[in-house]
Amino acid sequence: MIQHVNFFEKATFVLTYRKMATVVVMLVGFFVLSYGLVWVQAGYFEKKVLKLTEEVNQLKIKQEKLFTESTATKDLSGKELVRQFFSRLPQWSQVLQRMVKVMPTGVWLVSLKSYEKADLSSGRGLLLSGEAKEARDVSLFLKELDLTPYFVKPILTDSKQEKRGTARVFTFTIDLGISSHLKPVESS
Repeated sequence: MIQHVNFFEKATFVLTYRKMATVVVMLVGFFVLSYGLVWVQAGYFEKKVLKLTEEVNQLKIKQEKLFTESTATKDLSGKELVRQFFSRLPQWSQVLQRMVKVMPTGVWLVSLKSYEKADLSSGRGLLLSGEAKEARDVSLFLKELDLTPYFVKPILTDSKQEKRGTARVFTFTIDLGISSHLKPVESS
């Protein structure tokens, strides 16, 4: 029978209750720490799975949209697809005619560039570069463009006075959108 237990024993490789208690506490701590890490990882991966599931659902919706659009266009001939593409563009002769009607006599255009402008219903924008005899002609042209329902949000982006020989010329750049009021190209 054990009569006395010595917890302060200093001999090596001797199994004592103190060493056993230390090992048990360390093992319990290790298992609690391991469980905590697994629990945190499970939460992280659960959030990641939810995020990926949401992205997959969004991609499936996009895929369905593309599939319905492609089945709608499969029934059309190549000629009809080209006609549909060009029907979304404005008829440039109309754009130029409308512009000439509002242009003062002292203004002339040097260049006209068309570009895609997503914030408009027509989807097209114009960048006009030109010259004028007087600054008031540029101002009048900008005002007339603004009053015309065929052009949207004309903005004078650049204006400066230059000397050409003995005359002075005002150069300008106007950015504007093409309104959806212009009739699309008619298919024949």
